[in-house]
Amino acid sequence: MTNKELAAQILDLIGGKENVSSVTHCITRLRVIAKDVSIIKGEEIKKLPGVMGINLVGEQYQVILGGKVTDVYKEFVALVGEAAAQEKAPAVDAPAQKKKPLNIVMDTLTGIFVPILPAMIGAGLIKGILLFLMFSGLVDTASTLYRFMMIFSDAIYYFLPILLACSTAEHFKCNKYVAMAIGGILVHPDLISLLAGEETVKLLGIPVTSTSYSSSVIPIVLAIIFMSYVEKFLRKYIPSILRTILVPVLTILITAPVTLWVLGPIGGIISNAIATHFLSFYLRYGVIAGAIFSACLPLMILAGIHNGFTPIMMQSLSTYGVDYLMGLNVPANSAQAGATFAVFLKTKNKDFKSMAGSCAFSAILGITEPALYGITSKLRRPLIAVVIGGAVGGAIAGFFHVTATGIATGPIIGIPLFLTETFPYFVISCAVSFVVAFVATMLIGFEDIPESAN
Repeated sequence: MTNKELAAQILDLIGGKENVSSVTHCITRLRVIAKDVSIIKGEEIKKLPGVMGINLVGEQYQVILGGKVTDVYKEFVALVGEAAAQEKAPAVDAPAQKKKPLNIVMDTLTGIFVPILPAMIGAGLIKGILLFLMFSGLVDTASTLYRFMMIFSDAIYYFLPILLACSTAEHFKCNKYVAMAIGGILVHPDLISLLAGEETVKLLGIPVTSTSYSSSVIPIVLAIIFMSYVEKFLRKYIPSILRTILVPVLTILITAPVTLWVLGPIGGIISNAIATHFLSFYLRYGVIAGAIFSACLPLMILAGIHNGFTPIMMQSLSTYGVDYLMGLNVPANSAQAGATFAVFLKTKNKDFKSMAGSCAFSAILGITEPALYGITSKLRRPLIAVVIGGAVGGAIAGFFHVTATGIATGPIIGIPLFLTETFPYFVISCAVSFVVAFVATMLIGFEDIPESAN
């Protein structure tokens, strides 16, 4: 089945483009906001070739497609239209659907942080490769090549407010170019130098807090949320003939000062509190935190709430230059690979054995959702082994405070990210979680899939 045919069948089983409010995607999932989830034929979607599983989080219907998600997404967008892909606001007279607070939070976090993950993954892997070359003596830190590579890897973190401004504006349905201009103001060199002095700087007689917004996360998100309401208010009351000129001008003139006076400092306080409290808790209770997080990660993925930790990872990277949650993610992935590999060896079903083998290989690379949805959660008992293996490996990673220089996945794909002084413990935690989950699966066993069920 081609990607175009798969997209068409998914759309048909979702209820046609009339039932699609918006659509986006992450690394492995097609994420559709459906107007009426009750008419979606989920069981039939699960049976489509290439579909690894489905998940429903609030009004967001997720179809797990693995590595082909980008290609299927493009075909899906061609069928539903660009308007849905750009997440346009519903018509004013459309009936409002009341969402649960948790669903709102998760949809917001997904909409803001998932779109910029590819850029962060690329930058993180470049930083990891650079560290490997540096430690190996293959690149001199005084060389031009080293400086260029540092620029390539650090640029996204320095200009993070601009990227977050774009994704936040798209999620809250306001002008993303004006939003990026607000982000650009926060990282403008003149603003940085202006606020770096010892004297208090005032804007229109009101003091501006001396701080740096480069690499910050929360301040720009708060700023663009505020901007979205400012823009909607101006569009409502400014005559249409003047909107093109006055709306962007007034939006910037209102949003920028309020951000510098209020929203930026508040966001900075929140960001520092998140980074400081998380780090202090993790450094004090690393074994417990590691065991719990790595054990629960596959369950959080099944529930679709794992993206809620992305802001913490970004804030840790921007504040300390390293992240600790990646060190707990990967043992859970290794456990998934170990349990799936045990299924591969143990099952008597030839077709299922082939599927388990490919899923185990994907999991050891770092793409675990095929194994999670297609093997371990399907068989149930191997998922218990995944939890056990993840807990043991996570405890080891937590005890040694394994660090990563960026956000990606692993074990294999993410190796460049872990080439720090804790790299040996990264290897140990991954190996132990793989072996424990493998052995646990062999001991616990599972009810094999009969040949006729393929």
